[in-house]
Amino acid sequence: MDQIFDRLERLVRAWTSSAFGEEFGRNNFGSSDIFEDQDLADAWEELESYLDPSKTESEREAEMRRRSEFRSQASNDQDPRKAIERQAVQDAYRFLGLEPYAPFAEVKARYKELLKKHHPDRHTASPEDMKTATAVSAKINAAYQLIETWEEARAQKAR
Repeated sequence: MDQIFDRLERLVRAWTSSAFGEEFGRNNFGSSDIFEDQDLADAWEELESYLDPSKTESEREAEMRRRSEFRSQASNDQDPRKAIERQAVQDAYRFLGLEPYAPFAEVKARYKELLKKHHPDRHTASPEDMKTATAVSAKINAAYQLIETWEEARAQKAR
């Protein structure tokens, strides 16, 4: 099975290097930021995540289930407000440095890690640093609260 994925990876790398030209270096290859189409960027992130050798098979399957759940829910929603809400949640995950719809345990751990790093009490050297740290901490809290609220609503819907 690994041989198939290795071959697929080589084929995709060959295709993207020819499609994007020579200036498209291997350093940028893992980034989905190069795609203008959000669906293509999401598909690219999903493929990269699936091919990640550090993940176990059960982790890959759980992630694929979460993503397919979200896609089916997204395709059923025609309300533009729901689409905006989904985009806001995805942006919150990305702000915390996580893949969209990562397990909530990862979200919580990342939230605590970022809050420790950017807490205003750790940046008292100058008023400017403290002001910046306060703003960043507020954004981190807002992103976490948005994800937490969304996860709670999703859990209640599943009941």
